[in-house]
Amino acid sequence: MLICRSVTGIPGLVWLCALLFVQVGAARAQQQSFGEWGLACQALGPGQTRCALFQRVLRDGNTLVLEAQVLGLETGADQALAITTPLGVWLEAGVTIRIDGGEAVSQSFQTCATRGCIARFEAPELLSQLDAGSEVAITYATGREETQRVSLTLSLIGIREGVAAIRQANQ
Repeated sequence: MLICRSVTGIPGLVWLCALLFVQVGAARAQQQSFGEWGLACQALGPGQTRCALFQRVLRDGNTLVLEAQVLGLETGADQALAITTPLGVWLEAGVTIRIDGGEAVSQSFQTCATRGCIARFEAPELLSQLDAGSEVAITYATGREETQRVSLTLSLIGIREGVAAIRQANQ
């Protein structure tokens, strides 16, 4: 299932798309969405599954502009918001998030791989802030200058329901 909505204010970016996929066991798949967020689960072994809520921003149909993943939703796991950007970002600038216009929080990139560069935000209260919020603004710089910024706003609608579904499945 592909859910798309129009995005304004970013040249060349026409649609925000979230590819929704949940793998149940090794043999069958089912799709789920929670508001603007997709749910992806991966079987790690017998009785072990890791799930993430995610939202992707794509340009020209398949070029990644940004992916946000809410991780660690299983009971007892460390919760985080992982932001993946395309390669070619200005690493020194890192990524900044701001939930509902609140305080801006910046994080350095931890790693870059073929898929892109990743910054991971971890805080005990992060999930409750995402759950209570309506949107998260995400900013990163491209090229070699901090002035070349990409700023996107993602909806947080569906976070609460997605977290509840993951926790219920892990009981």
